[in-house]
Amino acid sequence: SMARMQKIDSSAYDFYPKTWILPSEKYELQLYLKHNINNARDKDRCVIVKPSGGAQGKGIYLAIHPHDILPTDDAVAQVYVPRPLLIDGFKFDLRIYALITCVDPLRILLYREGLVRLCTTPYEAPNIGNADCAFMHLTNYAVNKHNDGFVQNDGRDEDEASKRSLSWLWGWMEERDMDAYGVWQNIA
Repeated sequence: SMARMQKIDSSAYDFYPKTWILPSEKYELQLYLKHNINNARDKDRCVIVKPSGGAQGKGIYLAIHPHDILPTDDAVAQVYVPRPLLIDGFKFDLRIYALITCVDPLRILLYREGLVRLCTTPYEAPNIGNADCAFMHLTNYAVNKHNDGFVQNDGRDEDEASKRSLSWLWGWMEERDMDAYGVWQNIA
């Protein structure tokens, strides 16, 4: 739905990465990735492919070249964010909980606490040599708990843990003069 709306009004729906639905948009995706071969300036183009109906990081992979796209994919592919914000050199994502109480009028409640899930291998931009390193590119707990670098959150000191609280993140951002309140407002 978001991809369809982006095609109708790209400026109103520019807050998330370009997306392709597979297999119907496989050709367009392969054209996008073909620039890696034909244009040295765009050689860092990469997409993340997530299977429909998947969970816990299963079946997710990065694609750099057109031939990386599997012919049987029933999936969503998105441009991989090339320069993500890192925490101590690690890629992370936010797990934020929302409750939709009504759709007309739209009413959504956001829980103020959530999770910050970190990868367990220091981040490097995706390339042919590291595109298959799930511990570097996927933040899923089900993936990272199997890495020796995974640190369980014991509730005392979150600074080293692989899963941290959202309130920890706001403090971390404020220590670095980042606008934590503005980020929360943008999420809301």
